Amino acid sequence: MNPSKTSRNNLLLFWILWLCTLPLLSTAEIFRVKFDAPGPVPDGLTWETAFQSIQAGVDVAYDAGGGEVWVAAGNYMPSSNPVVTMREGVAIYGGFAGTETARDQRDWTVNITTINGMGSSRCIFGANHSTLDGVTISGGYNPGSGGGMVNEACSPTVENCTFNLNQAFNGGAIYNNNSAAPIVTHCSFTSNRADYGAGMYNNNTAAPVITQCVFQANTATLKGGGIYNGAASPVITNSSFGGNVSEGKGGAIYSWQGAPRAEGCDFGGNTALGEGGAVYHESSSASRVSGCTFTNNSAVNGGALYNEYSDIGVTGCDFVGNTAEDSGGAMLNYFCSPALTQCGFDANHAQGYGGAIFNQEINSSAIQSCIFTGNTGKYGGGIANLYDASPSLTGCGFIANIAEKGGGMYSFASGPSLSECQFSGNAADMGGRHVSVSVGDNAPVLRI
Repeated sequence: MNPSKTSRNNLLLFWILWLCTLPLLSTAEIFRVKFDAPGPVPDGLTWETAFQSIQAGVDVAYDAGGGEVWVAAGNYMPSSNPVVTMREGVAIYGGFAGTETARDQRDWTVNITTINGMGSSRCIFGANHSTLDGVTISGGYNPGSGGGMVNEACSPTVENCTFNLNQAFNGGAIYNNNSAAPIVTHCSFTSNRADYGAGMYNNNTAAPVITQCVFQANTATLKGGGIYNGAASPVITNSSFGGNVSEGKGGAIYSWQGAPRAEGCDFGGNTALGEGGAVYHESSSASRVSGCTFTNNSAVNGGALYNEYSDIGVTGCDFVGNTAEDSGGAMLNYFCSPALTQCGFDANHAQGYGGAIFNQEINSSAIQSCIFTGNTGKYGGGIANLYDASPSLTGCGFIANIAEKGGGMYSFASGPSLSECQFSGNAADMGGRHVSVSVGDNAPVLRI
């Protein structure tokens, strides 16, 4: 016998057998859940014999080696805490009417499937290699972390879900901890509450990927109305933050350390009763913000952004109509040197310093190809620099900005450098229609 031919035949037989098993490998077991199912002996294999609790379906699917749990519309209330513990290899899909034979027949916007903590229980505990899709998480509560959902060192996929009216000390809706990196897509977070991170709390190297999500009307009593990041590095893309409130810092987002990124996001009408109406960065120099819009956000300082010890990068962003009761209508930079490139600042207002930007204390920000139009402040309609704040501006334009001093720019004890910048139509009641320089040790370098 030819050994080479025998080897080829054996290999061919192996591939034929493997191909025959593909349908078995790709077909997930399906178990059904319906809160009012009539069957006396449920097995989940049909809608008539559906389980009445989601956890029962999840556990049976897990014991079967993984599968899908289809959940019919209804209000699923606590019989345990959390209401549902996800299991590895199990996908939970809500939004069924209870008659479907294929997953794509469901409509989660019509057939509302709610996991309800009833204000007393956490709703969901996540797991690796699991999915939560088309479910509403509501009324979750935990005195510690994660009223709606907790992901502890795990990374489930969360898609087409609504988180509303959840509450906790940290992370009213979701708490991600210890390198948790869930994929969160097409989800909405509304009217959640927490001391820190009402919509989401990301902690200790957590790195969720958040795409096309909505954070609306969430409230934090201390920091991060929408999201709190503590040494975490989320990537937030094409998402919107509107009407979120922090009674302290960071109306929409608060970040401490880590390397968070926001790309193509909209921040509108967020409020901080302290600093950072939309976003507050503290010791987060690796943060990056690109292609975002900041509109009508407000705070005491830093109407849209407040950066403290954070040399962040901001590229291609628009700041419109943001306000500060004190200083930095759009942005306040304190002891830091962010890089701002190709940004627009329009109609922002501060009652004190810097209608658009206030640079305070040691600061060497690089501001390039930015346009400042129609901003207003008491000192520095466009930009105010105070106490060793020496930003470098290149190719910037200042148009129709208004202040008592320094319509375009005001500097006190600072040495800004301006190269190839243009000033037009700015106004100041008390001097320095375009630029006002007050006494101090640093003389500005003007190359206009």
